[in-house]
Amino acid sequence: MNDPIITWYAKLDNDTEFNKTNEIYAGSYTKENSINVNMQIWNNRWGTEDVQPLNNFNINIYFDKEEDFILLDYCTVVLNKTEILTINKTDKIGVLTFDQIELSGVLNDGTIENNPNNYISLDFIFKAPNNTRLKVNDLKTLFFEIIPL
Repeated sequence: MNDPIITWYAKLDNDTEFNKTNEIYAGSYTKENSINVNMQIWNNRWGTEDVQPLNNFNINIYFDKEEDFILLDYCTVVLNKTEILTINKTDKIGVLTFDQIELSGVLNDGTIENNPNNYISLDFIFKAPNNTRLKVNDLKTLFFEIIPL
């Protein structure tokens, strides 16, 4: 059986549709508005034959510049709209551990209604306290990376 086929889909809060993507511009942060990105991670979406499930994995979260590591303190990740995940910080990265989750690799029609076992939903929120001093117009790049255990 083939290895998992992982695809990322994302949308911003004001978007209606998820789009298949490997990158998204999340906008500009202000104290009045947090940055919210909704993501779906699929295994074998619209697959025509079964592949291996994805289980026991981490998602590493990190900024392109190591000195921005401190900004992970202002990040929140919510799993499937219900569970706030712990971001374990180590070696200038944040780690989300998914040792109790399995993304099925069975063939499917690609709809969320019919295939709840083939994907997870992650909501990423960046919101700093109002008294935090951040540089104005300072572009940041944040990466999410799946690491099988």
